[in-house]
Amino acid sequence: MSRPVLNEPAIRSVVQWIESHPEQWDQRFFASGTGTMCIAGIACHLAGYNLNEVMVDSGTMSVYYLAQSLLGLSDDQADQLFLNFLRWGPDGDNSVDQLREEITEVTGLVW
Repeated sequence: MSRPVLNEPAIRSVVQWIESHPEQWDQRFFASGTGTMCIAGIACHLAGYNLNEVMVDSGTMSVYYLAQSLLGLSDDQADQLFLNFLRWGPDGDNSVDQLREEITEVTGLVW
């Protein structure tokens, strides 16, 4: 199976959105009742998807797979960026600079 093509503009859009709305970034939840979202949730939101509908129609993990496809990430890349919730979000290192470093490490994307 071929490796997905990284969607650099979409990844940059997610980071820019987090920079503009840091209080709405919480890596522990795809989407929460308080309006916070993880990287995967943000990617789906920016692509025009209603996260509540996606989760109700197809289950919570569908947000993961949809975002993986939208961002052009391999399974390993998606796991590293989406499931690394212990390091990202309000209870971890919430620095956008650190997020950029992680994205560079995982994808090779240079800022």
